[in-house]
Order: sequence, then C-alpha cells, then structure tokens
Amino acid sequence: VVPFVGVGMIYSSDWRNSCKCGNVMSNSHPFAFSYGVQLGYRLSNRAHLLTEISGITTAKSFDMNGLSSKFGDNMLIISAGLSITLGKTGWKRVTDARPYVQQNNYLMDKISAMRSQASKMESVQTGANGNVKNNYSGLNSLKLRMALGGGDNGNVNDSISNSLVSSSTLSFSIDTPVYFYFKIGTSELVDKSQLANLSELAKLALEHKLQINIQGAADSATGSSNKNRSLSIERARYIAKELINRGISKDMIHATSLGGISNFEPKEANRYTMVVLTK
Repeated sequence: VVPFVGVGMIYSSDWRNSCKCGNVMSNSHPFAFSYGVQLGYRLSNRAHLLTEISGITTAKSFDMNGLSSKFGDNMLIISAGLSITLGKTGWKRVTDARPYVQQNNYLMDKISAMRSQASKMESVQTGANGNVKNNYSGLNSLKLRMALGGGDNGNVNDSISNSLVSSSTLSFSIDTPVYFYFKIGTSELVDKSQLANLSELAKLALEHKLQINIQGAADSATGSSNKNRSLSIERARYIAKELINRGISKDMIHATSLGGISNFEPKEANRYTMVVLTK
C-alpha cells in the first residue's frame, strides 16, 4: 500500500486559446493537485496485481464553467493492471563479512603469540654457537623441536630419533590446540578448507601413535543452555567422524562437550571444536 500526493500543471488540448469565463480569463494549464493510493498484491514470484485509486483537483475554469481562481473541478481515476517480472526473480542477501574478519584477526593474534613463545624457547635453549643445547628427553624435546620448526643440526642427543624430528608430517605441536570453527547454530564448518588441517592431524596421530582429545563448544551469547549443549556435542561428533573417516580408531579419540561458553572475543570464536594431540 503506497499513498501519494503531488502538485503540477494540467493541460486541456481543447483549449487552444485563452477563454473568458464570466469576468475572469482562464487558460489551458492551471495548477492541479493529485493524490491517491497504489495497491499491490503478490500472485506469485513473477506476477503482481497492481491497482491505483487517485484523484485530481484543479481550478473550476478547467471545464470552462466557473472561476479559475477557485479550486473545484475534480477527477477520479481507478486503474488496475498486472505486473510481470522477466529474468531472474528475488534477491540475494549480502553476507556480513565482519564476523569472519574478526575471527581472522583473532587467529592472527594467536599465531603471533605462539611464534613469540617459540622464539623465547629457542633463545633459552640455544647456546653461543647457535646449536640447540637442551637437556630434555622424550616428549618435551619433541615439543621444543616442533615449536622451532622440526629442524635438526646434528647436536641434539635424546631419546627421540632424528628421523622423527625431521618428518614432514610434524605440522602441529603436541599439546597445542587446533581449532575448527562453525557457522552459527549448526555443525557446519565456516570454511571446508579447514578439513585440510584435520587430514594432517590424522596423519601425524597415526604415524606416531598419538591420542586425540576433542572438545566441542558453542557460543553462550546465542541459544539456550540445552541447545548449546546439544550443539557442542554435534560439533565434537562431526570432527570425530571426520577423523575416523581418515583412518583414526575410536580408541584413539576422547571427546568432551563444553556447552555454551564465552571465553573468546568476538563471540563467533566460541563456536568451535578443539583438537589436541597427546602422547
């Protein structure tokens, strides 16, 4: 329903010259006011029924009967028609990119913090000649090497073999969480390309017989407590299923649900499943 009002000039083709109505001269294009309402009714995606009821008011002399200085001539117009849409119908909602930008900024900050931590570890464990001098063995040494990129200069002596450290599959550190983010209210990943990380994690876990801990979470700012609990379980199960599809045994997986949380900002960062490899 669209009401409207307007003002303009009205013209009569029958008035070729000015005329005199009584003692007042009239002309063929006096001022006029228009007003009315347009009505639209949707019949289908492509067809709409349109109706207009409107009126025009102008000077009384428009019909050459009366004084032009006063308004009094009125016209009523009623019209109806059918509007047909050709080509593509409907409209597409523009995706709000702000949550993904905020999530990306959060991940970049986290990566920067991890790199800073690795740099500190390297400075503590490196001697004057630049060679790694750690006295750790087993798991701790492996964690340090992976944080430093898995390099081996031949001067490290512990229970972890050089072939293990130099393996190209060590893309992730033991005990370092890897996050998989989900769309709001679903167990669908924000970006399917995240599954590439899952393949690398599965490969590493199988090669070195590591345990896999999974934690599912939801955003407590949206949804009820029961809904978030169920959603966090679904997200954990989704990642567990994807790992099983990549050859991981159920015995290697330990999954838990965190329900709705608010640990991170922005709130979109709380919609995740976290995977941690442990010895």
